[in-house]
Amino acid sequence: VFNVPGAPAPQPAKPTGPQPLMSLGAWTWLVVLGGLTIAMFWHFLQRMGMIALNDADWSHALLVPLISIYFIQQRYDRLKKTPARIGFWGLPVVFIGLFSYAFWIEPGRNDMFQGYSLILTLLGLTLFTLGPGMLKHLWLPIIYLGFAVKVSNAIWNPLAAKLQMLAAQASTIVLQFFSSFMDLEATRSGTTISLSFMRDGAWITGQELNVAEACSGLRMLAAFMALGVLVAYMTPRAWWQRLTMVLMTVPIALLVNVGRVAILGLLYPINADM
Repeated sequence: VFNVPGAPAPQPAKPTGPQPLMSLGAWTWLVVLGGLTIAMFWHFLQRMGMIALNDADWSHALLVPLISIYFIQQRYDRLKKTPARIGFWGLPVVFIGLFSYAFWIEPGRNDMFQGYSLILTLLGLTLFTLGPGMLKHLWLPIIYLGFAVKVSNAIWNPLAAKLQMLAAQASTIVLQFFSSFMDLEATRSGTTISLSFMRDGAWITGQELNVAEACSGLRMLAAFMALGVLVAYMTPRAWWQRLTMVLMTVPIALLVNVGRVAILGLLYPINADM
């Protein structure tokens, strides 16, 4: 503290550069185990990619991994301040995920649960190689990948049929509301809406609009839920407000779809080509 005559002057501390996120050894383990994981699930990843490219109901899945990377980038400063360490509890989780994946290949034969097994394996791998501190910041980007996993047809098709009927019923009610002050009548039989209206001075009847499965709104619902989680993450609100935002994506998607079908019904008397 005191300057002693003849003593060498204290040297200023050398500036230190930014600390690496992980040591070279940790990066090596992560790359090796990550590469083996990709090789293990390669056929499943290819299959999901082909579904996203060819199935319009699941085209949003192509953006999901990019959003997960964005989540990680947003938490990079927190990750740098969190020491990486081995978390041995991650090994049982990895083994459960791998055995689950093998089971759902045969005899389970279910793509959806294969995808969820992949996500479980990634959670275990992250816990094992980086530790619980890192997992605290990385669990959301990993769980978010679930939006890229196609829901099983055993769940998707019955739900689509119910939403298809709901869209037809609600759209008919909307059209009947407009019929009170328009030359328009709307009735429904199943998922088919029958329209009668005035065009060019003539009363036209029996014009049918079929609410197809593609108009069920399920495609919109899946995309809205994925978008809702992203918006909730980017909004600086309390946790219960963010949860409400995510839950509100369900009625919003359904209402938007009903409005879309109803607008088509209102445009039909003006010009059927619309």
